[in-house]
Amino acid sequence: MKYYKKIKSFLLLIFVCFLIVGCSQENTNKEETIVPTEDKNKAAVEAVLKLEFTGPNEEYTMVQQNIDKKWDEIHTTQPEGEFAASLPEDSTELVAFYGLLDKTYKPHFMDYAYDTLIRTGSAYSYHYGFTGLKENVRYHMNVSDIKVTQSENKNTPKNYDFTAQVEYKSNSDEVTTHQIIGTAILSEVGKIGMFTISDDGGLREKTREDLDDLEMVE
Repeated sequence: MKYYKKIKSFLLLIFVCFLIVGCSQENTNKEETIVPTEDKNKAAVEAVLKLEFTGPNEEYTMVQQNIDKKWDEIHTTQPEGEFAASLPEDSTELVAFYGLLDKTYKPHFMDYAYDTLIRTGSAYSYHYGFTGLKENVRYHMNVSDIKVTQSENKNTPKNYDFTAQVEYKSNSDEVTTHQIIGTAILSEVGKIGMFTISDDGGLREKTREDLDDLEMVE
């Protein structure tokens, strides 16, 4: 009887040890998966900067080329003197475009901020848009040295200033570097309520010049 009691006590001890180890491991895993609020906010801002200043984006280019083709079809079939102001919202081309934005930008924005992004056409605004996405487009953008810093002002703890360097290679193979400066307000953890670029170091002007040159060639 004493022998069985010892065996029982021994097995109970082993079970308790496994239980303790298991709980410790579970707690450790939980601690490892917890991401600080500030890190989530910085990650959201970095993600948007990478989306906006890395190009060309192959999926975006394909979607915009399809939109261009649809416009061409509409213009060639319309009666003389008539002009379509926009594509039908339920057109396959626009559905694909909004689907791309939902997949890329939407996860990082509050709903109201995302709606503003859509309404103002601010997403992918530094990429070649409805004109210029032809076979001879060769521009490249690469963003680096992204720095996102939380405001030290106690009255604006949700404000994050950011800077980044963008190397832009034009269609004519000219390479220029532009500093991006701006501010984002993170209304909720990992969700942007406002995203503002205050200085792009002349990048938008450069891309517009490139587009104008392409259109003159065409």
